[in-house]
Amino acid sequence: MNKLTKIVLLILALAVIGEGLYIFKPSLFSKNKEAIVQNAPVDEVELKKQALEKFYNSIVSASDNRDWEAAYEFQPKLFRAVVSKEKFLEDAKKVGAPSYFSQNTEVKAVFVDGDKGTVFRVITTCITEDCEGDNKKIDDGSREYGYVNGRWQIPDPDPSARALSVAAGVYLDFIANSKDPNEKKNFFNKYSFGIENLKYAIRSYALELDSDSSQLTYMENLLEKVKTRQNRPVVNVEQPSALPSTTKVDLDISPRRCTSNSIGSYTYTNCY
Repeated sequence: MNKLTKIVLLILALAVIGEGLYIFKPSLFSKNKEAIVQNAPVDEVELKKQALEKFYNSIVSASDNRDWEAAYEFQPKLFRAVVSKEKFLEDAKKVGAPSYFSQNTEVKAVFVDGDKGTVFRVITTCITEDCEGDNKKIDDGSREYGYVNGRWQIPDPDPSARALSVAAGVYLDFIANSKDPNEKKNFFNKYSFGIENLKYAIRSYALELDSDSSQLTYMENLLEKVKTRQNRPVVNVEQPSALPSTTKVDLDISPRRCTSNSIGSYTYTNCY
């Protein structure tokens, strides 16, 4: 038997032994396979992306189904600290039917960077059953969320320093010093659900100003005029009968997907 033949026979023998080992002791291989799967690195980013998409779809579902109890739980922390669930549900009962025929939300992509996540979505709103032309609105945009304590949540919105300054100035110059007692009441009704939480009300008003640059500039100029007149020997400032109104979006979900509405006399806003 030459050397080459011996090598071939040895290879064949090892192959047979290997097959026999698998046939009689398959657990030896399956255990190794399980160990490999268990030790495989978990893609944390992918898990966060899946959780974020599920979270976003839950928000949409709560809104579409008018499930106000679920909708309350999705609200930012600061909002829930000011407005109780009972108060929220009581006012939600006053919300009317949607002003559109149908609405569909499609998630196009989800990106996660650390504890910040962004959902890119397209919202198609049919104003009437004939969903063509002006009766069809498409909003292609994105929403950002924060990952806190192992959960995704809607972050508390931060108004700009400029809007906060103007909002505080409007309150001090036109609301706090108004001779009409209803001015202050109406302000809190509109911006803090009738609860006299000045910090929250001013933040809410500032956010509204940030959403309307022309209104922000108008009020800023008005405050400057008041300041100029107050520096004169004789002060004669005509106080506006009411704050100029700004654009509102109904809670029955506009094409912008901003859940904002006057529930009774209150203004509640949440975009997603």
